[in-house]
Amino acid sequence: MTAKINIIVDGRQVEAEKGAMLLDVIQGMGVPIPTLCHHPSLEPSGACRLCVVEVTHPDWNGWSGLVTSCLYPVEDGIQVFTRSDRVAAVRRTLLEMLLARCPDSTEVRELAAAEGVDATDFLKQEGADKCVVCGLCVRVCQDLGPGAIAPLGRGAEKEVGPGPGKIGEECTGCGACSEICPTGEIRLERRPGVLSIWNRDFSVPVCRVEAEHCRGCGVCEQVCPVAIPRVMALRTGTLVSYISADACHGCGLCAGACPAGAIRQEEPFVSPTGINGSGDESLKGRAPVFACSRSPIPRETADAVEVPCVGRVTVEGMLECLARGADGVLILGRDSATCQYGKGEDQAEKRVRVANDLAAMAGLGSGRIRFALPQPGLDGPKEALHAFRASLSPSPLDGVSVPFEGSAGIRGMDRALDLLHRLFDDDRLTPVLPDDLAELFGCSDEQDGKNALYLGDLPVLDRLLSLVMDDWRLFSLFDDAARLLAQKKIAARPLLTAREVRESGATRVFTFCRCCVPDFGESIEVVSLDSLAGADELPRDAGASADFRFRITPLERKGIADDLAQGRAVRAHCPREVARYKLIHREGAWRFGLAEGPEMVFSDAVRACAGKETT
Repeated sequence: MTAKINIIVDGRQVEAEKGAMLLDVIQGMGVPIPTLCHHPSLEPSGACRLCVVEVTHPDWNGWSGLVTSCLYPVEDGIQVFTRSDRVAAVRRTLLEMLLARCPDSTEVRELAAAEGVDATDFLKQEGADKCVVCGLCVRVCQDLGPGAIAPLGRGAEKEVGPGPGKIGEECTGCGACSEICPTGEIRLERRPGVLSIWNRDFSVPVCRVEAEHCRGCGVCEQVCPVAIPRVMALRTGTLVSYISADACHGCGLCAGACPAGAIRQEEPFVSPTGINGSGDESLKGRAPVFACSRSPIPRETADAVEVPCVGRVTVEGMLECLARGADGVLILGRDSATCQYGKGEDQAEKRVRVANDLAAMAGLGSGRIRFALPQPGLDGPKEALHAFRASLSPSPLDGVSVPFEGSAGIRGMDRALDLLHRLFDDDRLTPVLPDDLAELFGCSDEQDGKNALYLGDLPVLDRLLSLVMDDWRLFSLFDDAARLLAQKKIAARPLLTAREVRESGATRVFTFCRCCVPDFGESIEVVSLDSLAGADELPRDAGASADFRFRITPLERKGIADDLAQGRAVRAHCPREVARYKLIHREGAWRFGLAEGPEMVFSDAVRACAGKETT
């Protein structure tokens, strides 16, 4: 635990962590301190010196001094003055110098005005630019980027750029320098399909929606950092997303998040897996790494794929690499607070957690899929890559035959479902029940071996749904099932595959629905949970499908939307059918709130029975 100390700021006593920088403590109190060169993701440099404050201490015999607060670690008992006459005089001089250096900078003028400075006695520079020589762009490029720019010249002639000709040969077009520049001096220009910076043009891998695959769920709207996708209603009443090719920034976050695989991204992005070739190609002994363009890795590194943003990498892409025998997959990000896309690292980290859970569930073990934010500096990504590969154990697979991406209409998260089905059927792997489900059902070796609960791919679907829905997951149905079995005083061992059920010695197996029951063998009695709960038989909609798919046909999409638009509540025996409706009815979707949410009949029965206190 970090030691705490007490300091006094403008007469207010505050507790601070020992070793913390004074500026962070003061700003944490809500006291405004002007800065131009400070950013929380970068080490402080004190270049602008605007954060100067006056400090003293009772033991200093009345002496006080001016310090740059971003570089000054707090000391126990110090007294800090953020608005003393000495502080005001220094800040005024610094701001007047900045007004003379950058007279046309709106940001500098506003910062000066906030400190009561609206004019300068210094000679204004003719033809001045807006660069305040804060060094933020250099530090972000050197610490969290490819190291493409550096300070040029000395003294009054000092400037910033990639070299004398200002052509960014090492620039990757990440835009971090432009994003972090406090005055907007570093110009990043966007044209349809092109990004220009440091006298270089970069191709933007534009995203487009294939309307026939889009289910209108609106996930793309929520993840796009610049709000480009729009879900619109066609004349038929069908909702589909649209992405303007002229406005797209090419990060690919929408393509990485689309559950139906309806968003395609143009070159230079290679593919959702980054591994070219047929689905039979083995990756045995290899460990692909998907790296943000800001994370330079040695160019000779095998199986390294540079992506516009790590948020573009899909769960199905990670799983395919493992299915082809890869020992592991690394997603190598960079700092999100200095990225023009912002949300990319958060999206990637969330998908890595889900993909890792699914790989562990299939029997491949935990930790084969990882997300890493390298240490600052050009060597950080290389060191993270080497550490990851050194930690891996050989995969038990030498390649699982999987259809090549996009073949047979298998796209998006449907591909993840397909891959997991194949892995569950692989005799080389032993499926593993997730810890949260083992805890929920109270799994132990002493459980009655005569009863089994068949979960099938519902835990897989539950994890995938967590990527697109925060307000509902299949886990709530698992909780209902656990309560129902407890009410009936039945101890049933939860199992993931039909093979496990057949080999378990169980004589009775409980299932979540009547329509998705595999062949367990003639000696095993099959009981659905809704019949166990005493729920009434429901007529099955002839148009409903027992197999869940994230991608649905336009006709299916319209039927679901019509049901919701007319306010028809959906009750079903099959969790997959409920999930189909929930994806369109989910919080954030256009149809949310138009009808009562779909429910499982056995859940209604569980909640209505006399044992309500078990909830």
